[in-house]
Amino acid sequence: DNKIPVFELASEIDCNVKVSESIFTNNKASSGSCILISDLTSSKSAKKIIIHNNTFTENENTGRSGVIKGALYVNTAQATFSGDNYFYNNYATYNGPETSDEYGAYGASIYIQQTLREAFTLEGLYFEGDSTSHAGSSIFIYGIDSSGINRGNDIKVYGCTFTNCKS
Repeated sequence: DNKIPVFELASEIDCNVKVSESIFTNNKASSGSCILISDLTSSKSAKKIIIHNNTFTENENTGRSGVIKGALYVNTAQATFSGDNYFYNNYATYNGPETSDEYGAYGASIYIQQTLREAFTLEGLYFEGDSTSHAGSSIFIYGIDSSGINRGNDIKVYGCTFTNCKS
């Protein structure tokens, strides 16, 4: 049982990093219990963290303040998904007071923040039994284009499977 993220990236990537063929089970943190990219830079870099053919099971993200983000807290500038990634029974729970606009638990498996105005695709991911105390039981997307002005910069979720997920 980890109490901090298993893999954390705190600055811009200067080389490709591939997390592949790994199993993440029973990890605990307030956000990003498995993979946390805390540098939400908007710079465009060709270097990425590649999340490829992994399994994320029963990872817990809980907290009493702020926004609680899922097992993977990543951004569109620095992360990409490939192959078959499976997410089972991950959860995010907010246990604090509901006193401000900036609270809650979102995206039990993936909380993704759009940091560049370009298209991004999540494809072929499998989710089962995920739950959150607020919204986005499996995936929560924090987009930068809420006005709809920059069409074509969408985050697309394509060919994914969701089974028994709830918020």
